[in-house]
Amino acid sequence: MRMMTAHEMDYTLNEILPTVTKYELDKIRKFADIKGVSKLNKPKLIEVLVEEQQLLFDGAMQMMDRVRFDELKRMAKSGYMEYAHANRLRIGWYMKTSLAFPTNFEGKQVVVMPDEYRSRILEAAQDLDAQRIIKENDELIFVTKGLLETFGVLRWTELYEKLETLGMVNQRLQGSTVTRLIMEFNEFEDYFEVTDNWISDLMVDEPEEMLAGIDARPSIKPVPVTKEQLLELGKRGELAKTKEYERFEKYLVKTFRVAKEDVQDLLGLTVIDIRNELTFHEVIQNLVESFEFSSKAEAAEFTSYVTKLANSTPRWLLKGHAPNDISRNEPVAAATPVTKAVGRNEPCPCGSGKKYKKCCGK
Repeated sequence: MRMMTAHEMDYTLNEILPTVTKYELDKIRKFADIKGVSKLNKPKLIEVLVEEQQLLFDGAMQMMDRVRFDELKRMAKSGYMEYAHANRLRIGWYMKTSLAFPTNFEGKQVVVMPDEYRSRILEAAQDLDAQRIIKENDELIFVTKGLLETFGVLRWTELYEKLETLGMVNQRLQGSTVTRLIMEFNEFEDYFEVTDNWISDLMVDEPEEMLAGIDARPSIKPVPVTKEQLLELGKRGELAKTKEYERFEKYLVKTFRVAKEDVQDLLGLTVIDIRNELTFHEVIQNLVESFEFSSKAEAAEFTSYVTKLANSTPRWLLKGHAPNDISRNEPVAAATPVTKAVGRNEPCPCGSGKKYKKCCGK
């Protein structure tokens, strides 16, 4: 797109669209699913898009969530938003809906909303039907986040079945509309990894392998979850801390005098390693790089805390269960709880370079 320069923040679609490339105009056309205009030249296509502005707006509103709407409402009030407050993904989504475009204003890069949409957005802020749609979309997106945080990776059919069971599917949100809503959100936010067959939390290192591992454990039933639990999890964006996590966190802060924020960052990465089924040795080696032990007893105590954290952490491979829960309720040979922390012939977790049996394992 060629950046415009002006002294006023009032732009119409007729003024903005000529500054956009034909490729970008085609993206707008495809978003609104306008048929029979793919071969039009740029001026003719602009005429069609201006004529179909209500169709464009209505289509965007069907995909709207609270974050996008509130951002657009701020733009509607002032006419623009500073570029620094957005990112390229978000701007790309606004452009393809024709709701906002990047430009220059008084030497600053900003995102500007065409005049035709400013009043429509402000009216939608007071419209009960529009706000109901935003709320429904918001909830479906948060529940999807919660499901992927819990289960790691799901086939699209599995995700749809879970959403349907949870009461998230209705007359408006069903079938391909559900998939499109999630895909449009992901284009705006880049929150999931997606293929034609499955959708995954970005923290899952190898979704295909994880899916195969999950399939290989048919005897494990998915952990029961409610809509309310998933909404909370989706909004929080990460697992709630287990008691074992909190105890380990306090231990590290007190024993090694590390800032709580640094410990939380480190344990956050450790939980991801655990959920990606790294070996216990790999998990503990990644952790000990940040600590020095004063004695064998301290190293052994540290290892014990890691063991308890690993056994209490819900796993994607176990369909949302922690190993401790599986061992209590449904014994299976899958992600078995760690009982022997380190093999005697493995390198010692204290970082000495010696075998465990000749160091802390004596």
